[in-house]
Amino acid sequence: SGSCRRARMDAARAPLLRGTAPSRFDEAGAAADAAMAATAPEEGTDALPYSDADENVPGRSYGAPPPLLKPSVAVPDGGAVLFVVPGSQFCIKAAAYLTRQRIPFRYQYVQPNELAAPQQVPVLRWGDVMVPDSGRIIEYLDQFAEDGPGTAYPSAEARELDQLIGGEFNELVQYVTWVDRDGFDRSMKPIIDKRVPCALRMLCPCLCGARPLVKNLGHMKRIEERIAKKVPQEVLAGGPEAVRESLRRHLVDLESRLVSHRGEYLLGTAAPAACDYALYAMLDRLIGDSGYSIGAVVPQVLQDAHCEALRQFYWRMKAACPVRFEDEQRVPRGESFLPPPGEQLSMRLPAGAAGAL
Repeated sequence: SGSCRRARMDAARAPLLRGTAPSRFDEAGAAADAAMAATAPEEGTDALPYSDADENVPGRSYGAPPPLLKPSVAVPDGGAVLFVVPGSQFCIKAAAYLTRQRIPFRYQYVQPNELAAPQQVPVLRWGDVMVPDSGRIIEYLDQFAEDGPGTAYPSAEARELDQLIGGEFNELVQYVTWVDRDGFDRSMKPIIDKRVPCALRMLCPCLCGARPLVKNLGHMKRIEERIAKKVPQEVLAGGPEAVRESLRRHLVDLESRLVSHRGEYLLGTAAPAACDYALYAMLDRLIGDSGYSIGAVVPQVLQDAHCEALRQFYWRMKAACPVRFEDEQRVPRGESFLPPPGEQLSMRLPAGAAGAL
């Protein structure tokens, strides 16, 4: 049963267990500050405040079938642990890979300041190894995959496309999420408002409203500076309409890739590559709920751009690797698998290394 499985996993993960718990968000200002302070975990994704009051919802069982890994690969006791900020697209990217590969894992919510430099999510703990960055996580686990290595990045084109989606395309998504008022009001505003007491918002709307908080704490400026590094200046100069048009063009280009390959994935491969997981995560922000009940930023964007193949791609991926940050996979409150920052560094997979069995 599910309860027995959880009991076995709880016992198995005891050797990794640490005593420190994630910090709580009890003050409205701290919640909003943490929401924005983590706006650049891993190559410029954004993060959201979490609350210990959030309710878990029933999750998936990983008892059967077995993981899609080589028979010689032993999953760490208690499964893998993915350190996340819920709602982050790059956390969705890594979690989707783990889910599709049927690798047992748990989420642990963290604040970036709990992580070793550069304080970015996601980070994977695989036994005694810490692997940062969603792309490196997928590449690290790909060597253990039943049909790997090589499925995550089968070609130079695959790596370039993954970087494009995680770079300029991601920053366009960030713009319509945070800078564009309509997108912000649909997605981020309800989440931030939920963390700020209603009385404060009513008494001090110019200070405690969702958008003023983002601006007054200096986070909107940091978001805009990061966007400006990846999005062409002529696009930004045109304002929200020009950014949305650039986003539409990117979507049409990605649509044409799917159509030209006549397959389920961007490169016509038999299984998803890292770029497919990246695209799925970005689409989940645009038209889904980011695994965290966040409103869709531009819910009609694929219909407006006539991207039917992308729409089908999104729902196929969502069916194959659904991601929820609110389910029973979450590490129980009061428990932690996260070592101190110094120990994290000593456990970190060296740059350029894929790891070895």
